[in-house]
Amino acid sequence: MVRRLLPDATVAVALAAALGYLLTMPSAAAFWTSNVSLTWLLLPFWFGWRARDAKAGALTGLGMTWLCLAAYYVLPVLLIQGGNTDLVTRYGSRYFILCAVSGPVLGALGAWWQRHPIYLIPLGVAGLGLAERWAWQ
Repeated sequence: MVRRLLPDATVAVALAAALGYLLTMPSAAAFWTSNVSLTWLLLPFWFGWRARDAKAGALTGLGMTWLCLAAYYVLPVLLIQGGNTDLVTRYGSRYFILCAVSGPVLGALGAWWQRHPIYLIPLGVAGLGLAERWAWQ
């Protein structure tokens, strides 16, 4: 299973690192692009879909979400803040806690969707991410 997930994991970590780099740019558009939650909802769902069953999907969703969050926060800390971990401890820790719930749930949902392809499920996951706009108002 690791060999099957390695190419996807490499792309996901690179995407997370690129979004983390956008976080360091001074423009508001780059900041909001890097902070969109749709990425963090689709990642565990995708990796769960690649798993064989719901338990493996939940574990894979959790592990990949935490790995990508680490890449997202480590790049700005190393490049911009010179190793100051204030960004991670002040802001990032709450997202690691939230992903402890969303990663396994969406990973298991992705694994379930692999066996029962009801096309409203991925649309619902994407809808959660798109609803973020209204949640901020």
